[in-house]
Amino acid sequence: GHPDLQDLLSSIKGAADTINNAFDECRMVVPCDIAAPLRELPGNDSFADAATLGGIGVEYELENAIGSREEGEGVHAGQPGNRSVWFEWTAPESGYVSIKATGGRFDAVVAVYQGEALDELVEIQDIEKGPAEASFNASEGTSYKIAVDGSYGGHGALKVTILRYGMKVRADGTVRYY
Repeated sequence: GHPDLQDLLSSIKGAADTINNAFDECRMVVPCDIAAPLRELPGNDSFADAATLGGIGVEYELENAIGSREEGEGVHAGQPGNRSVWFEWTAPESGYVSIKATGGRFDAVVAVYQGEALDELVEIQDIEKGPAEASFNASEGTSYKIAVDGSYGGHGALKVTILRYGMKVRADGTVRYY
C-alpha cells in the first residue's frame, strides 16, 4: 500500500481507539441511563392559554420546539405540523395587517382564525399567505386567534411580528413605513 495512506489510516484507527477507550472508562463511572431533563411546555402551547399580543408593530419571540398539537386541533394553513403555539390579538384599528413568523431554520406556518373554542375556529378566508406570513383585512375590536407551527414538525426559535401593511421593523427595533 501507499505509505502516506497507511499512516493516515493508522492515525484514524488510533484516534478511534482513544475515543472508544474514553467512552468505556466513562461508562464505568457514569450510569448509562441518565435521562434528559424535562422541559416545560411553553405557556401558550394550548389554545386556552394563548399569549396576548397588543397593538401593531409588536414582536414576540418564541420557541416552538416543545409545542404540541391538542386533541381536536387541525392542520394550520393546510400544512401538517405538530408543534403549535397560540396567540390572541385584538385589532386596535381596521386595516390591512401582516402577521409574520421569521428567524427560524425551518418552514414556519402562520394561520389566523376567529372563534372562542378550538373546535369552533373558522380560518380567515380572505387571507394572503406567503412563507410564514398571513396578511388580511382586520376589523377594529375583533379578536383573532393566531397559530404558529412548523411545517412537517419543524421547530426552533422565531419572532412573530404584527405589522400594518407598509410597516417594517428595523434590526434596532424601530418601525419604518414604506
